[in-house]
Amino acid sequence: MWIVRLALRRPYTFVVAALLVLILGVVTIFRTPTDVFPNVDIPVVAVVWQYGGMSSDEMENRIVTPFERFIVTTVNDIDHIESQSLNGTGVVKVFFQKGAKIEEAMSQVTATAQTAVGRMPPGTQPPLVIRYSASAVPIMQLSISSDTIPEQQLFDVTINQLRTQLITIPGVLIPFPYGGRQRQVMVDLDPDKLRAWGISAQEVSNAVSAQNLVLPAGTAKIGDQEYPVRLNSSPDVAAQINDMPIKTTRGTVVYIRDVAHVRDGFQVQTNVVHAGGKRSVLMSVLKQGNASTLDVVSAVKAALPAAQAQLAPEIRDNLKIEVMFDQSLFVRASVMGVIMEAAIAAGLTALMILLFLGSWRSTLVVIISIPLSILVSIIVLSFAGYTLNVMTLGGMALAVGILVDDATVEIENIHRNLHQRKRLVRAILDGAQQIAVPAFVATLCICIVFVPVAFISGAARFLFTPLALAVVIAMMTSYLLSRTLVPTMVHYLLASEVEMYGGELDPDDPHAAGALEHKRHHTTGEHDATGWERFRGWLRKPAARIGLMVGVAAVVVLMFALRSMAVSGSLPWLADAWQGIAGWIAESPLRAALWVIAIGLSIALLVFISRYMLIWRVHFAFNRQFERMRRRYGSLLNWTLDHKLGSTAFFAAIVLFSCVLLFPIVGQDFFPTVDAGQLRLHVRTPAGTRIEQTEVQFARVTAAIRKLIPAKDLGEVIDNMGIPNSGINLALSDGTLNSPAEGEFLISLKEGHQPTEDYIRLLRKELPRQFPELVFYFQPPDIVTQVLNFGLSSPINVEIAGPLRNDKQNREIAKQIMNDLRGKPGITDLRIAQVTSAPDFRVNVDRTRAAQVGLTQRDVAQDLLISLSGTLQAAPNYWMNPATGITYNVIVQTPQYRIDSINALENMPIQPPGDGQGTAAEPQLLGNILDSLERSTTASNINHQNILRTSDVQMNVFGTDLGSAAKHVREITAKYESKLPKGSKITLRGQVESMSSSFQGLAIGLIFAVALVYLLMVVNFQSWLDPLIILMALPGAAAGILWMLFATGTTISVPALMGAIMAVGVATANSILMVTFANDLRKEREGITAREAALSAGMTRLRPVLMTAAAMIIGMLPMAVGHGEGGEQNAPLGRAVIGGLLLATVTTLFFVPVVYSALKRRSPKVHVEPELRDPQDPYAKPHDSESALQPQVAHAS
Repeated sequence: MWIVRLALRRPYTFVVAALLVLILGVVTIFRTPTDVFPNVDIPVVAVVWQYGGMSSDEMENRIVTPFERFIVTTVNDIDHIESQSLNGTGVVKVFFQKGAKIEEAMSQVTATAQTAVGRMPPGTQPPLVIRYSASAVPIMQLSISSDTIPEQQLFDVTINQLRTQLITIPGVLIPFPYGGRQRQVMVDLDPDKLRAWGISAQEVSNAVSAQNLVLPAGTAKIGDQEYPVRLNSSPDVAAQINDMPIKTTRGTVVYIRDVAHVRDGFQVQTNVVHAGGKRSVLMSVLKQGNASTLDVVSAVKAALPAAQAQLAPEIRDNLKIEVMFDQSLFVRASVMGVIMEAAIAAGLTALMILLFLGSWRSTLVVIISIPLSILVSIIVLSFAGYTLNVMTLGGMALAVGILVDDATVEIENIHRNLHQRKRLVRAILDGAQQIAVPAFVATLCICIVFVPVAFISGAARFLFTPLALAVVIAMMTSYLLSRTLVPTMVHYLLASEVEMYGGELDPDDPHAAGALEHKRHHTTGEHDATGWERFRGWLRKPAARIGLMVGVAAVVVLMFALRSMAVSGSLPWLADAWQGIAGWIAESPLRAALWVIAIGLSIALLVFISRYMLIWRVHFAFNRQFERMRRRYGSLLNWTLDHKLGSTAFFAAIVLFSCVLLFPIVGQDFFPTVDAGQLRLHVRTPAGTRIEQTEVQFARVTAAIRKLIPAKDLGEVIDNMGIPNSGINLALSDGTLNSPAEGEFLISLKEGHQPTEDYIRLLRKELPRQFPELVFYFQPPDIVTQVLNFGLSSPINVEIAGPLRNDKQNREIAKQIMNDLRGKPGITDLRIAQVTSAPDFRVNVDRTRAAQVGLTQRDVAQDLLISLSGTLQAAPNYWMNPATGITYNVIVQTPQYRIDSINALENMPIQPPGDGQGTAAEPQLLGNILDSLERSTTASNINHQNILRTSDVQMNVFGTDLGSAAKHVREITAKYESKLPKGSKITLRGQVESMSSSFQGLAIGLIFAVALVYLLMVVNFQSWLDPLIILMALPGAAAGILWMLFATGTTISVPALMGAIMAVGVATANSILMVTFANDLRKEREGITAREAALSAGMTRLRPVLMTAAAMIIGMLPMAVGHGEGGEQNAPLGRAVIGGLLLATVTTLFFVPVVYSALKRRSPKVHVEPELRDPQDPYAKPHDSESALQPQVAHAS
């Protein structure tokens, strides 16, 4: 091949290219963000509407539903719309089609929202429009607490000083803090004084709005000067608002202080957080986009001391900031676990190759292709915008076993050519040419089998596309290296081993001069040269110079990488070790130098012993045993070929048995469960419970949790109850904190804890028994499951959607479905997401009586809104603190403790409008114009799917696989399909929906990939039959995968299917090896039968087939064990590869020859192409070389 000749002519070019890849790869690693998962870039825009005091059903009918209809008529490329309506807040999430540009989507949604404001109720403020991403998950929690600082000041410091310092960190997304009390200026109305003075809440609000304002007075030009004129429109001290007049009544000026009290207070608290057993403010730190979790967490931790130092001394000295639930620890451990798996796999693979080849030089040539291929993959993925994560690194670890195959097969084929007494250069050229096409076809086959990834939809597509790309890029790079760098290194490193393989050195080859000189010295007895002269002679060898260059560069790059990781703190253990080593060297440089020399001499001695004693002995012993095994294999294959019918029936029985019996037993999951050592427990108190009582209940539950989980395992406990302080928090979360009666616990376990599932099982059993009035269910705490759930709080969500008229019937059906699912194996934490039994009051105004006293419905509504919810929505007013420049809301409101009974509600004064001639009407009590005041119930949260109201039955899966649980759910829901009212429908959502679509996409894609592989092989073999014979190994791979998953208790999941895809590719490549060699034998030898060719192919190609399978299986062993943090994620992948290859290899070695001998009875037509050579090319084949028709020795994968 021309590229091999080029590599032999210009070796330094490719060595330098390898060094550049090494350097650029290391630099890229440190510049590429690191995370646990790739960025799930599904375009979603969230719109948050807020209207204080508005009930959930009014929020739905007046704001959310009209806006949804605006969206569907004006915005393009919508996939679906979800919404949630709560008391005072509405969140609408618009999901866009794949490929939609998020910037255009944001613009369209924002423009629509601004237009829709004019159609909303009076006082509606423009909404917040933010981008939502499944990857925007909490990566750490910051607890801010103090024993002396009040809660409102604590919240104020957090949001206005700490948050503003941290939000500038790249990749950080910080919503409003949880807990605390939101500071504002409160004008607390006194209903008794209002009645006494005949003043309404509306009049007080009008007075504050008219006299506390920001309005410039302009400028005045007096004499030669120009003066800005400032008016005392807004007081410098909030307490001065007390002195603002309201109106003159009976000749007396009534001030605000006469009917109210102005104080520096806080809004009505709807959210309470406890951390460490006391009230705290919780700041949740999220990462966004492709930002690195490790970098974001490190940057936040580094910025905290500086941010805290800027606080006032009395605040700084009494403020305690704690980092809790640091997800970077899990991410770092998961990434390092995958790296260690890949490193162990590479080491084991190297030992296996050394065992087969028996040459450390050949092994070195093979092993060098692993890091170079992986580094090229990292470089390409980084430039494509991907992060370093468990999926991309898992793909590289998956490819470790197969990356050595191109180089291994080429070296093994060069050895075979050397055994034919060829010169080194000729052996390299012939060996490379003979396997060029089969190697390329086999590599393409492995790459093509990853086509199914393109058919996956949803979040899984973003997770597994980088994995597939990592494998494909590494495989193509490995093939390119086998055409360039491998021949170059073989030319240098194997020169001294040529005669051992029976080959010859070319005297005209300048690169073999060193080996010839070494041979001359040994044959003529010239050993009188000094050691220095021999060393200088060794340095003259190109191989020595290249080795030194590569070695020095590798050591420098490695030391630079280790030091960078130590200094950056990305590896804490390495930082500690680095400091220890530096201190040890500084303490005694001479001692350190002596230790280095001693270690170097020990390594040299070990290499000498291994080279001249251990390696060859083990290699020869292994070869003897392998040769015995090969003969036994030949006898068994011969017997199998004599009993084609029986062996075929046996193989078919195994495959059918596996598929029919094992497939239903193995079970199905979307993704393996990861034990991150965290629990997230949701607690629902009786509907309508006020936040203060919810806090009492949570304190009791906290005490129970601390008793149930022993102190040796229990880490941190945080509770978060009530509605968050901002709708942004609802938009960026799963929206389960939707009323003061609900909350959740975040529980972390210490390192070395018992399995998290044990404590989940314990809490699930004990807490409902101790607190029967409360509802408990678990939610995903780890970032892995949160990403996979994509905003939903459960893996299975039975959604019954329909028009508003069907809501009551839909809810009854939801209750029946929930009751039918109770007791089904594996289904737990059953609940209906919507709470519809929250108590409320219905104020029915007698419009006739109201009109008689000059009141309208608007007057009543405005006064009630001001008294009960404040003036923030109807008449927003602000006061700026001159000392800090921070603006706070000024709220006119009746304190909650004064509205403590129905009688107090009825005695609220309502102010009629004046007569238009300056005469104010007397306020009227609410009770005087009431028709009735009724107790009723309402929904505390309302959900929509594509504008239709939904009733959602949510559940968790525990103790079984997701597929089995989904089967039970489908059986139950199928019975109610016919009972649904017209216009309603039942849909399964959550992970079960993603699993179904992913499995379906993978199945379609796998069929398509197999068809592509078949057509590719048709082109290569120029035959329709040969590719069919090759594909006979695939049923064996499928059966092996099922057996391995069954034996290890692993379910079928998307990672397992990715492993199955890899196993299919390698099995196909091995079958290509067998069939190609058999065909070449029949072309070379006239009259040989298909049976004889199949037998000979099996005997001859047993070693490369087993080398390929063994390299892949050994490379997958560390991954299959699933040890370490997050090891559960990729364990099914490794197990599927091992199981598939074990049985696929047996199928390739036995069943494929049987099928070949049965179907290939006709003799092949031999077609010899004329050889084209350059007579001036010293690397071209001579006239008297071997036949132009070279046996197409196959590629081991």
